[in-house]
Formats: sequence, C-alpha cells, structure tokens
Amino acid sequence: MFRRHRFVCTLLALHAAACGAQTSTAAPAGAAVDAGITDTPGASDAPPPAEAQAGPDLPDVADVAGAAGVGDASDAVDTLAGPHSEQQVSIFYNQGVARADDGWIFSGTNGLFRTDEAFNETLAIVPAIPDALATEGYAHIGDIDAALGVLWAPLEQPDYGKATQRVARYDPKTLAFVDSVTLPLHHAAWIAVDPALNVAWMMRDYDDDTLVRFDIGAGWKELAPLPLSSALVHVQGGDLGGGFLWLSTDDPGNRVYRADLQTGQVTLVATMGHLVAGTIAKQEGEGIDVTPLDSGQLHTVLMDLQHATVQLGHFQVAGWF
Repeated sequence: MFRRHRFVCTLLALHAAACGAQTSTAAPAGAAVDAGITDTPGASDAPPPAEAQAGPDLPDVADVAGAAGVGDASDAVDTLAGPHSEQQVSIFYNQGVARADDGWIFSGTNGLFRTDEAFNETLAIVPAIPDALATEGYAHIGDIDAALGVLWAPLEQPDYGKATQRVARYDPKTLAFVDSVTLPLHHAAWIAVDPALNVAWMMRDYDDDTLVRFDIGAGWKELAPLPLSSALVHVQGGDLGGGFLWLSTDDPGNRVYRADLQTGQVTLVATMGHLVAGTIAKQEGEGIDVTPLDSGQLHTVLMDLQHATVQLGHFQVAGWF
C-alpha cells in the first residue's frame, strides 16, 4: 500500500532510466481512459508446466489441513507449511504476479514487467499508469490477473474516502495500456477474473469480510456480494483456481487463505513465512497467482522492506483443489 512502498518509487525511477526505450509505451496524457471495459475473446490455453525447482525440505501444505480455520493476529504460524521453493526476483516485481504463456508478468508500484521462464526480464513499462490517471492521483498498481486475453490491473489513489478506484486493461504481450473503468471501492489491492463467467472478484476494503463481484460483460454491473465466514486483514492478492478464490495477505502471519465461492467459507492454507518476532520489519506478503506447474500450484510475491529483496514462493497444494 502507499504508506509502505514509497521507497520503491525511487527504485522504479532508476529502472526507467536504465531501461530506455522499453519504458516508452505508457499511454500519454489526454488519452481516453474511461472507455467501458468489455469482454475480450481469445482466452489462451493453460501454459505448459515449468521444470521442477529445487527448494528446501518443507512439509506439504496438505499435512497441515488440521490447522484450517482463520485466526487473529495473536495466532502462531509456526505449524503452517511455508513455500516448497523460493527464488529471489527483481526488487521492482514487488506488487503482483500473473502467469503468461511463455513466462511471467509482474506488477510494481507503477510498473509492469514481463519475464521468461527463467525470470530474465524481456519487457518493462515504467511508468505504467497513464499520465491522465496519474494527474488524478492514481499511483499504485495492485495484484494483477491475466484472463480473457487481457492483463487486468487494479489502480489505486490514496484518498480512500472517495470510494473511487479503477481497474485498467493492458495488452498482456506489449503491456500497453488499453483503457480503464471506475469502480465504487475504497481500496483496489487485487483483482481476480473468472474467464468462464466474465466476472471480476475484488474486495471493497483492505480489511474486509465480504467479496464483491462485477459482471464485466454487462458494463461492470455490481452483482450480489459474497459474505465470508471470517474477516481477513491486509489482503494483498487474489486469484482463482480449482473452484476457489485464493487470497494472499500482509497480515501478521503473511498468511494465505482459500475462500469457497459458493459458501464463503474461509480456510487457512499456509504462510509465506519470513516473520521477525516483535518487529514490523518482516517481509510483506503481496500478490498471488494460481497456475499448476511442477514448482507448485500457488505462487506468491513477498517483499522484504528491510533488505530490499523480493521472493517468489511456490506452494504445492494439489490436495486442496
């Protein structure tokens, strides 16, 4: 969120200077940014599995099924499984992640980045928020999603009392801005798009006990909300998989949860770990992607504010689908 990531803006400026022409495709000021977002045909097939990655000897998430349930900030997390493997990626990839057909797409505070399977950067757009929206105060990209041939990106401005945030469409191959729509949200930390129903799932607030959803094909008509069985705090990412919504958080345990889209039942699944007892200088949970790969089914972004590093964690949760 804004209060925690200001130092990244300086890093992004340095990245933009280093990348030169790669950063030149953001829409200019005055571009039409209010066009209605409609269904985009041509959803791509699921990407092929990546090669298995070596990682620490960690317990399978299924082994902690007995720990299911949602706890408050005082609950211990040392009995939860962590990622099966992790890799350090660029500090600029600090907000969200989405699987691409030939690699990955990451979001930063005001940047979008494509990499190949080995996380070699192939394209960077910095800044990625168009000037016309930046002048309205939009300065933060949340956790992204790739669906229906579109890269969906929540854009946030810091005056949460306005209850106005945006969702933007980008071309997933060129990362070029297409258009955006205004939604009645206090926060816009993440978005998960169901390609079968053409429905977008989000939360209205950073801490919330309800999921909101919008019918994209019907002009982003707001549908009936889905109350959750328990409130969640500091929800930073969300993605769909196996008939569930998987949520990553920056709560005191950097926990990952699963929400049943029929009942709203919330289950505690795992932790991204990297906690430092008695201090806020822990690594901060960010976005999540759900794609079955050899490395795992869940893939989470974690930013270390103290050491300026970002970890991409992979979780084996096949038994939870």
